[in-house]
Amino acid sequence: MFYALEGKITDKKNGFVVMNICGIHFTIIVSLLTYFNLKLGEKVKLFVELIASETGFRLYGFLNEEEKYLFNELRKISKIGAKTAISILSKFSPQEFKHIIANKKVEQLISVPGIGKKTASAIIFELSDKVLETDEKLIELLDVLTNSLGFSKHQVLPVLDKIYRQNPNLDTAELIKICLKNLRQ
Repeated sequence: MFYALEGKITDKKNGFVVMNICGIHFTIIVSLLTYFNLKLGEKVKLFVELIASETGFRLYGFLNEEEKYLFNELRKISKIGAKTAISILSKFSPQEFKHIIANKKVEQLISVPGIGKKTASAIIFELSDKVLETDEKLIELLDVLTNSLGFSKHQVLPVLDKIYRQNPNLDTAELIKICLKNLRQ
């Protein structure tokens, strides 16, 4: 029904943002990656998914199509609803998630609340042929910035995702330098 919405972020709460589009304020549920990438007053485009349930309609928003694609693929799996899918995408960036799937890391998936070993195995089985593993350089960058330099994952993911998408061909050292500059602002 809706593909994307463009508007101004007028409020941010726990797990959702409010977007003003021509005077209509929409509540949009977002992953933590998207949440921390959005700033109040900023005009943005969010790729959205409208989901109807017994309790009403819910609008889910994503900064990029890749995250929206993974959200929808997760929801196709038995016992994975929108809430669980957004929890998974809040814990792992799309690149990390694809790495987990490609390397069959069940133990990492069960760290998400509500995901047990059977469900984690089902996710890996169902998605292994639908997602391609990301560049190892991105996983290495995340590791350096969080483990070696002490930044939190929630600080690093939005910055790293944005910088890496803009400069995928830079070497690791240069990407770290740009990330550090942005993280210290």
